[in-house]
Amino acid sequence: MNAKRLGLWLTILGILPYALLQTWIFFEPLNWKLLEYPVSLRSGSITSPEFTTNRSTGYLILLEFNFGIDPQRMNCLLGIRGFYGECQDIPEAVDVSWRLMTDGRPYGDGSSKDKLGELYNDTINKVIGRFDATKGQRHVVLLNVRRDGSDLDSTNPRLVVQGYSKYGELAMFLLQITFYEAVLVGGSGLILVCGSFLARRIRRDRQFGF
Repeated sequence: MNAKRLGLWLTILGILPYALLQTWIFFEPLNWKLLEYPVSLRSGSITSPEFTTNRSTGYLILLEFNFGIDPQRMNCLLGIRGFYGECQDIPEAVDVSWRLMTDGRPYGDGSSKDKLGELYNDTINKVIGRFDATKGQRHVVLLNVRRDGSDLDSTNPRLVVQGYSKYGELAMFLLQITFYEAVLVGGSGLILVCGSFLARRIRRDRQFGF
């Protein structure tokens, strides 16, 4: 097998797994929103609109906030405490319990006190619950705001239910592996292909006395 053909095969074998995985992720998103419902964190009860799960997988119940106030103060209000006593004078403002009704029956409950973590992107998301559901089930989330958290109302709080693929962590791991494979193997193949063309050009130039 000559260098050009070997280079082409290495390029294809290096890039193809990464391209296929990226295509799968495009058509099979790793997370998606089923519900996004504006809420106020003033004390009281909130009932979400009904929503239907579109896949049999795991789901997160989130409180989502825009960035609208001082970041350190916002972390304190959300109960995200540092190690240096930054929140001594700022009490946590989020104290919410939830109950999930599925097809008209209680299916799960929990609280923001469960400390399930936060998600950051262009918003801040406080995880207050998780549940598994099957495709086609109908759900309603009942919230009980037990403490006045209206200091956060300026950040446009929303109740969000977000689905996530159970293969998400594996997919991201494989994406990293196939990326490096594409760089190393595919890159080596491209070098061989370019080297083959360059060697042919040099031989031709020598043949014609250039």
